[in-house]
Amino acid sequence: MFKRILVPIDGSERSNNAMRAAVELARMGGGRLFAVHVVAPVIPDAAFSGMSVIGVPAPVGAATAPTGTAHDPALLAVRRAAHEAGVRVDSAQLVDLDPAQAIAQAARRCECDLIVMGSRGRSGILSAITGSTSGTVYGSCDVPVLLVH
Repeated sequence: MFKRILVPIDGSERSNNAMRAAVELARMGGGRLFAVHVVAPVIPDAAFSGMSVIGVPAPVGAATAPTGTAHDPALLAVRRAAHEAGVRVDSAQLVDLDPAQAIAQAARRCECDLIVMGSRGRSGILSAITGSTSGTVYGSCDVPVLLVH
């Protein structure tokens, strides 16, 4: 069984589904969870005119400061679910413009043997245009990725 499971969480329904699956896998196998919430860095007001410094649209919510790990509702939900299931959990809020890169790096740093993450289930042209965080993580990481819809 998997002993070190990374679960990226953002509070959405799809990531909550992944969180529940990760908690259950950890409970069944006696594993440990590593929960991460990747948030965008604060963009100074001067740069927040709808376009970022490099000319791409600024991330939604980028004008607000990250709440920090202790007060992050998504991470609080993971800690609560893990505690109820008797699963050990470490959590962190990561500040990065590239969630896929931050997730892959966290998996390597924590020496995880599985990543469980939510997926919107996009495919085809929409996925090609918007990109896929889960697809990028899958393609850039040696750690197995379990996608939960």
